[in-house]
Amino acid sequence: MSGTGMFGLPMELWTEAVRWTGQQMQRQGRFLELAFRVPDKPTWNTPNRVVLDLVPLRLRQFVVEDPDFVYHTDQYCDIPVIVVTPQVNHSTICDYAPEQSLVTTLLQQGYSRVYATEWKSATQERAHETLDDSFQAIKDCIDEIGEPVRLLGLCQGGWMSMVHTALHPDQVESLILAAAPIDFHTEPSGVNLMARTYPMLFYHSLVALGAGVLKGEFISMGFDNLRPMERHFGKYMSLFAHVDDHDFVERYKRLTDWYGVPQHLPGRSYLQIVKELFKKNSLIKGTFQIQGRTVDLAQVDCPLYMLAGSRDHITRQGQLFAAENYVSSSVIRKYTTDAGHIGVFMSRQALKKDWPLLLQEMHQDSLR
Repeated sequence: MSGTGMFGLPMELWTEAVRWTGQQMQRQGRFLELAFRVPDKPTWNTPNRVVLDLVPLRLRQFVVEDPDFVYHTDQYCDIPVIVVTPQVNHSTICDYAPEQSLVTTLLQQGYSRVYATEWKSATQERAHETLDDSFQAIKDCIDEIGEPVRLLGLCQGGWMSMVHTALHPDQVESLILAAAPIDFHTEPSGVNLMARTYPMLFYHSLVALGAGVLKGEFISMGFDNLRPMERHFGKYMSLFAHVDDHDFVERYKRLTDWYGVPQHLPGRSYLQIVKELFKKNSLIKGTFQIQGRTVDLAQVDCPLYMLAGSRDHITRQGQLFAAENYVSSSVIRKYTTDAGHIGVFMSRQALKKDWPLLLQEMHQDSLR
């Protein structure tokens, strides 16, 4: 093509400018569509079935259906493992994606009976539920499966697993805690500092705005504001820069689906957590009560395994590792993975390197 266009510029330059402008308009359209898409409900990736359906949660058992499933060990263990997930965000974090699944890692490492809690989002009819109800649900799960079990607690599910073990030590063969706060006043993060600084009236107001439940949107907003530049600006800049990268877009959609679907909490339960754990640190002080019983961490005498993230800005390592100072376990192992908070549960490095090491050593400990 030859000739000149407007302002005497070569026609080839005008053609290229029009082409480039069209491409950028298409990129902007794809970016806006992704940035403002309504998240889909997260899905489980590993085949499973619901074996118990309670008011607060479902208990799912995972099975291997693929005849070509690749096991990474020839040692097998039929002691049940229950992954106790956090109530915040969707429980699929333990089975996040085909290549990022803690559930799959457990199965690959020869644990043949793998279960996970799926906490249900609270409705106004469930606003009255307390922590007593949540802990009763965990006990009901163990009763359904049959004891003893290995409890694997993620974040909130970790301190809940610790509490259950202290109350029912005969039901727990081993305890695994991942990115779980136990001492809420050690190495405080932004979450801890905010909870200790803001008055209880503030948290009661949040519950009141949700008509008795804590809205999941408020939880997500609070986490986003811990890293405002990253969460409110950085992720969109990164999305725009990689909007033509199919793999990046798929990862972005999966994460926003998991993070963006609200998971509400019963108001009374949430207020108990803020007051007793974040403000009073009652679990460490020995004054935390569940179902009328005082929780004594010294009753935990089973093998204890703890995995923390070196870049975790939600649960600092010290909040987790402090547990060793309060339990009676003779076997205590501590691990650190190069990950942030949720990366402890689902990053490729943690699942390929750190979790297999932990699970193999736990199995070897049980044979001694």
